[in-house]
Amino acid sequence: MDPIAAFSNNLLDRLKPSGSIDVNELDPRMTTVREKSREAMVKHFYKRYHPRMAYKKRMPIRAAQQKDYKYSYLMDMQALFHPALSDGHILYRLIHSFGDVSREEKENHYRLLKDFLWNTIEHYTTRVAAAKDEVVEATETDGIEDAAPEVPQAKKA
Repeated sequence: MDPIAAFSNNLLDRLKPSGSIDVNELDPRMTTVREKSREAMVKHFYKRYHPRMAYKKRMPIRAAQQKDYKYSYLMDMQALFHPALSDGHILYRLIHSFGDVSREEKENHYRLLKDFLWNTIEHYTTRVAAAKDEVVEATETDGIEDAAPEVPQAKKA
């Protein structure tokens, strides 16, 4: 049984499929819905991987910078830390799935995006490490000041 159906209160979710339909036999309305869903996903999400639509200008002059991209790539940065996704194969397949751009543009965009993701990660980790070093140095200097021996005051004659 489907795990979602097990927790659902809707009895229709608990029904078992009675059969399957070939794609060619689908109702024309279903085909339209599928096409519109695909267009919406490209327009709202997958556009960030398109070799032209991902940039504010057609192509960055040299290497892409933060200001050149239209979108945040936080999910992709997180994916690079997952053992199964760290090789960038999914990112490669997403970028190469577009048919309206040349292979050279796809390769260039993949290289620029992958470099951008790793450079951004490096920048963030450097900032966190520097902040932690400042905290450690501050606590070490506080401990040194507290551990200084007290000099007794001289007695009056």
